[in-house]
Amino acid sequence: PEDSVATHWQRYVQGCEENGIEPNGAKWRVARTILVTETDAEAERYLQQPGCAPRYYFDYLSSLMKKAGFSQVMKGLRKDMSDADLTPDWCINEVVIAGSPATVADRINALRDRIGPFGTIILGGIDWDDKPLWRNSIKLFAEQVLPRLN
Repeated sequence: PEDSVATHWQRYVQGCEENGIEPNGAKWRVARTILVTETDAEAERYLQQPGCAPRYYFDYLSSLMKKAGFSQVMKGLRKDMSDADLTPDWCINEVVIAGSPATVADRINALRDRIGPFGTIILGGIDWDDKPLWRNSIKLFAEQVLPRLN
């Protein structure tokens, strides 16, 4: 979750300061699951499908983390959150950046403003259950999202 990722920048800065190094956001990378579609509604429809790849992934991952006793890793700083609340819907809402090119660019820029000056965003890999959708997502990201990023 975002609140957890924000602590990474804080620790990076602390480590740099302790070692006399100037913190450099350009060297910090953040990974997110990103889906770019023509419209926000298209992304919402896809992510609500019970069998879509992100939903399957987060269901599988959260189930494993719960069984292993590591669910707090996925909950971030929410110490009072129950395992029952760690659902694929929660994960999609908290972790996935999805929507039109403008929405995705706005969300990435806002993420950077909130958590720190990361220089690179890494698109997390998920199996392409809908190859044309995901291929178009990569194309839209390259052609329409990247030019809008600060």
